[in-house]
Amino acid sequence: MLVLFDLDDTLIDGDCAKLWINFCVEKKILAKLALEKNEAFKEQYKNNSLDMSEFMHFFLESVKNKHKDEVDKLVAEFIKKHIRPFKEALELVKSYKDERKIIISASADFLVKEIAKIFDIKEVLAIECEALQGVFSGKSKGIYSFKEGKVLRLKQYLGKDYESLIKKSIFYSDSINDLPLLEAVKKAVICNGDERLLQIAGKRGYEILNFKA
Repeated sequence: MLVLFDLDDTLIDGDCAKLWINFCVEKKILAKLALEKNEAFKEQYKNNSLDMSEFMHFFLESVKNKHKDEVDKLVAEFIKKHIRPFKEALELVKSYKDERKIIISASADFLVKEIAKIFDIKEVLAIECEALQGVFSGKSKGIYSFKEGKVLRLKQYLGKDYESLIKKSIFYSDSINDLPLLEAVKKAVICNGDERLLQIAGKRGYEILNFKA
């Protein structure tokens, strides 16, 4: 079986991108105005109207022109201070000890890859952030793992094995934005679902889980 997990509000309490921006303001890497902008983007995400290109341009100001070594240290501090995995999520992931597990997230790869280590998940698909000679350019690259892009990235990643694996797959997510992938897998499970997704889940009989911080 192929077991797919969204990250934010599914495995961890909160949105790591939003938490990262808050952290960068705390560290005076970004100005306080970033908090207001981030809230506006978060509302767009909830409403299924987010322009991911616009958001990533804003988000990557936090690491633009910084060396990966410097960012790695900041990420380690950030995770220690601000990332809280749901206890039930840790147990859920452990229950799939012998299955192939992938986190597929619309957050930045330099965050998702490190957070995935908490769950001992080695395969990660996230938004790829460009680094040239070890320095972040402030640009993203490739297909965004967002909305329909999650399906496209998974197809790209799995290649010829996609068709056989998707027939034996399960996907855990909280967001209406993930509906394309939830519809592609064999079994969809809603974790801490948003209002719009819960309405659809109720009509379709999707399994629903609620994790508490």
